Amino acid sequence: MDRITFPGRDARGFTLLETATVCAILGILAAMAFPRVQGFMRAEETKSSANQIAGMLDEVRSRAIAEATPHLVLVNDPTVDAAGNCGPFAVVVRDSDRNYQVSAGDRQVDVLLSPKACAKVKLYGQDGTSSPYADLKLPNEDLTTRASDMAGGVVGELVGGIVGGLGGSEEEEDDEESSGPGSSGRSGSSGSSARTATVADTIENGTTFPTDDASGRPVLAFSERGIPVDPHNPTRWGSGAGAIYITDGHETVYAAVVEPLGSIKLRKYDSAAGWR
Repeated sequence: MDRITFPGRDARGFTLLETATVCAILGILAAMAFPRVQGFMRAEETKSSANQIAGMLDEVRSRAIAEATPHLVLVNDPTVDAAGNCGPFAVVVRDSDRNYQVSAGDRQVDVLLSPKACAKVKLYGQDGTSSPYADLKLPNEDLTTRASDMAGGVVGELVGGIVGGLGGSEEEEDDEESSGPGSSGRSGSSGSSARTATVADTIENGTTFPTDDASGRPVLAFSERGIPVDPHNPTRWGSGAGAIYITDGHETVYAAVVEPLGSIKLRKYDSAAGWR
């Protein structure tokens, strides 16, 4: 069979030198793009984890209200073992005996981040690579709570008055009065004297929650009304408010904030615009 050829067409294809040149250019472009892709993936994993954490806190609060039973959230450092398995980021505890401690009969459920996220996402200040902004300020929602702590628990007393007016017991109100306006409702190393407007100087184990005496971990306690309280003084409404701060260790920082009345807000830090 005769072949049809077109005048001027070079049927030899690409030379080895031309192929090597194209591969080299593609390699250089890929090398230039790789850090950006890595950064994007880290930021997306951090965002996804922040949304997961905020959703978990909101669900735990809803369960506390629906079951009329206090619930605790104990926060762990995100870990990965030698086999690549992720440890629980937090443990949710249904406080059946209402003593605001982890007891033998309490139901416990582990909270896991996605396998991809646990190797990238850290609690802010967890180690030397997880504090990307030295002078990072607290978001306004958490700063207000911290300022109230330093002033003597004013927000807690206001929240207590609101809840009491909605049906709080006289015993709870008496307990609040006995604790005194000068008490912050926090104890141990999480006392108000250490609170400042800078995240690095304020957080402990990546959060601004009270510390659990038994485990030394941050603990968020929701009362049966869905109000965050300090387990050391659970009758002081709003005393357990605070935030969880997570980061990819580079530019991305999120705060899952629990306000004194229990509402959950998610904030992202922008180096140009601040918290938004």
